[in-house]
Amino acid sequence: PGLPRAGRLRPRALAWTMDLASLLTEHPWLTVIAAALIGVVFGIILGIARWIGRQRGGGGQAVEEQPWECIDVIARCCSSLCDGMTCGRGVPSCCRTTLTKATIVSAFAALTLGLDIASLVAATLLRTRLGGMQANMVSDPEKKVFDECMRDFEGLPANDPVYIESTKRCVDQLAAEEQLRWLPDIRLTVDERVCDPAHLCTSSDPRGCLDEGEWGDADYVPGAVTRCYKLIDQAKSQRDFTERTRLLDQVGAECVGKDLWKEYDRQVWLRYCMWKHQSTGVCMNSMRTNCPTDNSCCPIAQNAQADGSQRQIRPNQYTCQKSPLVGLYCHHVDFRDMAVEGNFSSVQERPVCTAATCPTFDWCRDLADIPGDCLGDACQLYLRSTVLAGGFIACASLAIFFDLLDVVCLCGCRRRRKEKAAMNAWVTAMRLMVYCACIAGGLRDFTVEAEAKACFNAEGNELVATLRHSYDIASACLLVAAFGSALLCCFSVMWGNQLVNMPKAKSYDPV
Repeated sequence: PGLPRAGRLRPRALAWTMDLASLLTEHPWLTVIAAALIGVVFGIILGIARWIGRQRGGGGQAVEEQPWECIDVIARCCSSLCDGMTCGRGVPSCCRTTLTKATIVSAFAALTLGLDIASLVAATLLRTRLGGMQANMVSDPEKKVFDECMRDFEGLPANDPVYIESTKRCVDQLAAEEQLRWLPDIRLTVDERVCDPAHLCTSSDPRGCLDEGEWGDADYVPGAVTRCYKLIDQAKSQRDFTERTRLLDQVGAECVGKDLWKEYDRQVWLRYCMWKHQSTGVCMNSMRTNCPTDNSCCPIAQNAQADGSQRQIRPNQYTCQKSPLVGLYCHHVDFRDMAVEGNFSSVQERPVCTAATCPTFDWCRDLADIPGDCLGDACQLYLRSTVLAGGFIACASLAIFFDLLDVVCLCGCRRRRKEKAAMNAWVTAMRLMVYCACIAGGLRDFTVEAEAKACFNAEGNELVATLRHSYDIASACLLVAAFGSALLCCFSVMWGNQLVNMPKAKSYDPV
């Protein structure tokens, strides 16, 4: 509850979109070149139409009906509205000038629209990748995917061939999940922000789920979750057999019964946390002061059931560590001090990184935000960057809307020169303000800093490297689109609407 369902297959269209976005990220200027080509092709099409209009306009001879009827309409309109001067094969000079200006304006309008679409794709990819940095910071995503895959086989015995084959298939599915391979060097324990009462209880739960007041105050009243945690602790620490039996019966009646939490929104998590606390104890800084001897505090690698076949064992990727500033946390097994000298046969034999031995440790620890207060510079910059990326997406979407509106005005608004110019100027100012906000807010700085600190494993650092490329593409497209809108504003002021606003007619007497 409250977390996205992992392991769900994405639609094919979304997969194609992500592949296209990844391609644009790998080649930063490909987007700009493609958008420029759209404008050039659009201009070439108009140029060809103009040439066909010239070929078909001369001499007053009857011309057979052709699909290029719109070119005939333009030529006839120009012939009737202009002062009678012709320029080559019967096409008036004013028509040639009008079509030239219309070609320029149309090409810049198409270029601006293409750049805004590319900017939206790059900004969406940037925001998605920023969210991916926190995908494996909390809980145990791999176990959730595995449990979801094995849901239909929970009732089978562990030695059943169908059950064993299902575990193999689900483990192979874990290896195919790209998001599960983005592992941070420092992350929260598996129960932090999962089993504490503030995350287990919601506003629609029965009264008394959350604690009332602050612990230590006279009016403090523990909630249902806290009472169960304390009751389980009492039962586990009790040495008297009779009293221990009584407490365990009370735990079963009040905390771990099957239907005790059915009226609560997060009943699945409540049952899990009560089971976990009764078996090994929930691993939260509010409940523990030291790391346990087992692996109950950090994510455990899921492996298939043994059936005699040779399968590679997936090792655990995290170990529990204790920091004097943030308490317990999970430390990636490859996050080691590489500068220390000595004879080490493998990376795992090197000492783990600490704030004193690794210069990036503090920044990576602040990015993980283990206490949940977001007081570190890295965490604040990350949150600000996610907001700015969302604003970037909104700006690009709004710019596309105004680009389409500009095309409508270009084709249908005859006397809206000032309004069209004002709209182009406003969109230009909006793009420039968003660009300046991203620079001042530190979005670019975060992408560079995150890549330099390298707070993830090898595959996770590849994800972080795409952040800077996505930002560079989005910002470059935004700036070029702003330049195009500024030119369109100038064209609107100087020329008006050249696609529909033909020159005024003068009296002409052929006699």
